[in-house]
Amino acid sequence: MNIIGWNYDIKDIADYPEGVNDPKESVIANGVNAHNYDILQGLKAGTKVLEIGCGTSSWLRDNLPDGVQWEAIDVFEKDFKGLACIATRLGSVHEIPFANDMFDLVFSNQSIEHWHEYGVSIPAGLGEIARVLKVNGAAHINFPIYLHGHPIFLKGNIGKLLECVEPDTFSVSQIIAYKDSQQPNYRGWARCGFPDFYVSENGKQPVETSFCGSLELVKISSLKDDRPANPEARKLEIQPRMSLMKMAGLYGPKVLLWKLYRKAAKRC
Repeated sequence: MNIIGWNYDIKDIADYPEGVNDPKESVIANGVNAHNYDILQGLKAGTKVLEIGCGTSSWLRDNLPDGVQWEAIDVFEKDFKGLACIATRLGSVHEIPFANDMFDLVFSNQSIEHWHEYGVSIPAGLGEIARVLKVNGAAHINFPIYLHGHPIFLKGNIGKLLECVEPDTFSVSQIIAYKDSQQPNYRGWARCGFPDFYVSENGKQPVETSFCGSLELVKISSLKDDRPANPEARKLEIQPRMSLMKMAGLYGPKVLLWKLYRKAAKRC
């Protein structure tokens, strides 16, 4: 697997134990499990963890060591299937309902690529994560590459992602690509309805596979923590999700025309 334009470590999902690498799941889902498994190895009793965008289940929560305190936020109480969200508090990464310098670790599974859908920019979301992290605390954020979501992730433009990281607040500790040698050509973007030409625009070679990437940031300073420490002092506001039309517009007219052509061709 060749990932163009950024430096990274590679981990093979096939090397992980049973229960992490599920042959029934996708490369992305197993990559998320592998990332969560890696995080678990460093957790100790007394650690305070915040999960961003937990949804209706959390592999990490279900496997936490004894004595680790877990909190989580999400923007909904029930999903579209009517399943209850497991978040301990309703909240957005734009307005995290916890006090400053509270957590040792903040992590996010496949959330950051969707922040823009709720009106939250990546710099704003990372700023809020920094606010609730203790100095020397770590943020572990994983995301799909060449799959869906914000164009940064769909095109694999990690350089643009790193430009969103405030250098006076965070140091970049590690970037990992979780590949799967048993599924080396997982074309997830096609399954999500995107053309080959779009995901290949940033590189000189055709894209081979979708995969799970992760970014580890370490908080080095509290100088930018300038929002109220008391979450009750701020009114919680969760923006409505971006319309499907606006989402489609993010990818430009070529992708829109391509999608319309495919839709029309299927009807014929």
